[in-house]
Amino acid sequence: MKKLVRMRRKKPTQLRLNTVRAGIKEKWKKPKGKFGRRKKVLKTSKGEVPKQGRRMPNSLRGLHPSGMEIIEVENVLQLNGLDPKTQGVKIRKVGNKKRIEIIKKAIEQKLVILNVRKPEEKLKSLEKPKKTKKTEDTKKEKVAEKKSDSDKTTEKESELKKEKSKGAAEE
Repeated sequence: MKKLVRMRRKKPTQLRLNTVRAGIKEKWKKPKGKFGRRKKVLKTSKGEVPKQGRRMPNSLRGLHPSGMEIIEVENVLQLNGLDPKTQGVKIRKVGNKKRIEIIKKAIEQKLVILNVRKPEEKLKSLEKPKKTKKTEDTKKEKVAEKKSDSDKTTEKESELKKEKSKGAAEE
């Protein structure tokens, strides 16, 4: 397995010219101009050009960069019979309930989950109860609080008026 991963690392990257600039993707695109600089550079053997014979070995094609075979999983039953040394699990599009079950089972079997970085932390975050929606009870409580607040302000206003009237009567 280590030998295969080393072979993968040796694979040259074939890039377009000026991929450092914004908007130019890091992928190969054959230069088609007559007088293009990249075409001239390629003739002087600076930079790799995709050619036949530069393809990945058969044993490496379709593997994860870590060297594991990717097994896509949609339910817990598909985890049975997998080899934790050579096969990694990729969880497909499933809901949170199934995702929790799959992660638990994969941790039990000591399988590597390729599309979840830290499975234990992910499990904790998925199992946290989500915030419940506001129910009618909480809405009623808020309305009652607002009414009590408005009652308090009217009481204060009436007290201020009384004080003013007393002050005016004394004068």
